[in-house]
Amino acid sequence: MIHELKIKDKVIKVMEQPAKYVLDLEKKYLDSEVVDYVKDILKYPAGQNPSITEIIDIPKELNMNDVIVSLEKDGKIDLKQVENLFFSINQNKPNPAYLGEKVIKLAGLSIDSYKYKDLVEIGTEAFKQIGEFVYLIQIREFFRSL
Repeated sequence: MIHELKIKDKVIKVMEQPAKYVLDLEKKYLDSEVVDYVKDILKYPAGQNPSITEIIDIPKELNMNDVIVSLEKDGKIDLKQVENLFFSINQNKPNPAYLGEKVIKLAGLSIDSYKYKDLVEIGTEAFKQIGEFVYLIQIREFFRSL
């Protein structure tokens, strides 16, 4: 059976799968490996779903004043890097400073050049820019609920 999930102006068709298929995906992927999990979900029904980059709007670069990080690899949005950034906000506890630190390091800048409040602000702004990544989690959770 095919179920539809609307995300923004896109209709995502999610095919209900046998329990073994879902269980195999659960064993294959960590909770933080959303990109590949969703790619597997979107394979069925074949040829009927938009690509991940058509579903979510991620900028080509993160731009927080003096901190700029490219999110492109080989001319395309590097979804693995976005995934890594998205989940870096939650280490011991959710904190935008963790994401701010990661962004500063990716930009090749020294963390010691910034105050803690700057890390929080940079992380918060970066999260706003990649926030649509959460739609992939929504697709995964919708699939799991079938």
